[in-house]
Amino acid sequence: MVSSSISRLLTRSSVCRLKNTSFAQARAGIIGTASQDQRIFKREYIAGNPPPGTSSRIIIEAEFDDQPESRDLGMPAPEPATVGAVLEAVADNIPEKLVEQSDISATQSVESRVMGQQVPGGPASTMQSALDNSTVLAPPTIGETLVDASERLVTDKVVTQADARRVKIVESRNDPLGRLQEGGIGETMQDAANFNEAQGFTGNA
Repeated sequence: MVSSSISRLLTRSSVCRLKNTSFAQARAGIIGTASQDQRIFKREYIAGNPPPGTSSRIIIEAEFDDQPESRDLGMPAPEPATVGAVLEAVADNIPEKLVEQSDISATQSVESRVMGQQVPGGPASTMQSALDNSTVLAPPTIGETLVDASERLVTDKVVTQADARRVKIVESRNDPLGRLQEGGIGETMQDAANFNEAQGFTGNA
């Protein structure tokens, strides 16, 4: 059974693709469609950080022999969970939680994994600005600051185990008790990495 956290994450993955067509086209372009007489469904992805000297395009093939309903409807294989989807899923998981420094640090780490650095106007700077202004405005919440996070990322990437490990370390180091927030960025990154690995979108590195 798919957990509620993963369900929200996958829902957000779909929403992110619909909200930003350019991201959707960059992340996944359908090469073939599944049909009654077609056993293989091919989907092409753009690797977020391809190894030096390798192609950034990844071809994934999925056999539909055991999924006749999916084959009949021409339904595609599951999509990979991305960083943008993770941040927006966190906004769904804990919308009323007040923003803390550990949340900002984890978001900064996420941005670094995607773009190599924190960017002005990105999710982390939005959270930091809202927290800095909380002395005169209402304290910011996770739901308010991460609701459209994917739109504030210059690019996006498929979440890997390495991404999840790094973000969890940063989040726990910046929590006074060294904890990870339940349903927060670190935990949701791990959910995304586990899902991507189980589906074959990433390795276990």
